Amino acid sequence: VMAQGCLCFPPPSPPVAMTALRAAVRAVPRVRPATGLRMFSQSRPQGPSGKAAPPETPLAFYQATAHATSSINHRMFYVNWILMVAVVDMFLGVVDY
Repeated sequence: VMAQGCLCFPPPSPPVAMTALRAAVRAVPRVRPATGLRMFSQSRPQGPSGKAAPPETPLAFYQATAHATSSINHRMFYVNWILMVAVVDMFLGVVDY
């Protein structure tokens, strides 16, 4: 009869596990942020002419061109056809008529 669990490595008791966890946490070095160093520059990005780059168009005000929308619709048409062919193929593989 096989016993449940592994007899060669019994689970540690809660006090031993907590002591091991505390020792592991103490062993990890603490990282303190360096003072006086800046991660990012505070100036705005400069273009080739030396002037500040214009801001990007916010998505709330973005209007797609007719060419962009027709291109997206064209791609979605083929995605839909591929999906429908895959669904019909899976259906015919499962259902025997």
